[in-house]
Amino acid sequence: MHENQHMNKGPSPTKKHIELLKWLGKNYNHQLMLSDIEGYIANNFGIDERTVRKYQKFLFENGFIKIYNAICEVNPRKIYEFLKQHVREEEFRTYAVAEALKVQPTDEIKESRSIKAYAAERYLAEDDIEEIRDKLEQFTNVVLSKKQTRNIIRKGLREDLPI
Repeated sequence: MHENQHMNKGPSPTKKHIELLKWLGKNYNHQLMLSDIEGYIANNFGIDERTVRKYQKFLFENGFIKIYNAICEVNPRKIYEFLKQHVREEEFRTYAVAEALKVQPTDEIKESRSIKAYAAERYLAEDDIEEIRDKLEQFTNVVLSKKQTRNIIRKGLREDLPI
């Protein structure tokens, strides 16, 4: 038997399974509400209850998400590995989940005492807002706007001020 057949639990994924994982990987790297998943499935694959349950079951049984009181914790590493296994390489490169998981936080950020302090430190070192935003996005796995980045910097500067 082929080596990958032992690793798969059941039939190979459909295009809709792949599409669901791409959406989950691109938009949510940590947590989301169960209703968000249900809404996406209903809007894109069909509103009937069996369809929603089918795709939820796929996510739960393969360990892509775990549920805690209607809050789903996303496992981006599992999504990444699954997509890497079931999608062509050139198509795989286009997914944001692949990029988000390849970029690991640098030691520079890990050593700083908080995200706000890091942002303030980089701002005082005269880094561009875009550069700071990119580093914060890598560290937090959250997409930030320029306005949000500026607010984080301001809070970091306020915390650093001696009283």
